[in-house]
Amino acid sequence: MKGAVAVMVKTPELSPVKTRLAEGVGPRAAEAFYLASLAAVVAVMRQTARETDITPYFAVAEASGMTAPRWRTLDRILQGEGGLGRRLHRVYASLRARHRFVVLLGADAPQIEPDHLISASRWLTGSPEPRFAFAPAEDGGFWLFGGNRPLPSSFWTDVAYSRPDTGFRIREQAATLGAVLELPSLTDVDRPEDLSSLRQAIADMRQRLPEQEALLRYLETLL
Repeated sequence: MKGAVAVMVKTPELSPVKTRLAEGVGPRAAEAFYLASLAAVVAVMRQTARETDITPYFAVAEASGMTAPRWRTLDRILQGEGGLGRRLHRVYASLRARHRFVVLLGADAPQIEPDHLISASRWLTGSPEPRFAFAPAEDGGFWLFGGNRPLPSSFWTDVAYSRPDTGFRIREQAATLGAVLELPSLTDVDRPEDLSSLRQAIADMRQRLPEQEALLRYLETLL
């Protein structure tokens, strides 16, 4: 059983994307950023899939989005109804039923590197004991979570999201269930003021994929 890595996505033609960012830069620029950021994340997923035994997925927010042409380049799984906790649980549980381990990603931390996913994959397959991978975001959330064990729905639904302690609570819960590998903290983009930090983070990368180079050029024009 291969592992799975899934990025949580919304279909721009069906749902607003990056709404807090759009308040500062406008809806069109926010959507362009979202798609460029997602392209960078997907490029990292694809490269990692070539080097490790994982299957990449789009976890699509809308039922009608499952047939959207833009998502046909990867396997797809539906997030389903409800708040973020319920949707994260549904994606994690569905993929864990099919795969040895699951890694979930957001679409707005495009400075992710293949080594991050490779490290998570090796950790999650390195022992028969319960293991989890966690990567905090600078705003208190998290940009990656992975596990090699099923999790109860309460793991996801008992947490308040979009709070400064969201990531801490997720990691704290995981640590009661197994060993946790913590990956580097990254800036994810929710607000206009996050863009300059992201631009610097991508500029500081030792190696960038072409999609990350393209995003860096876009950020330079946007800022």
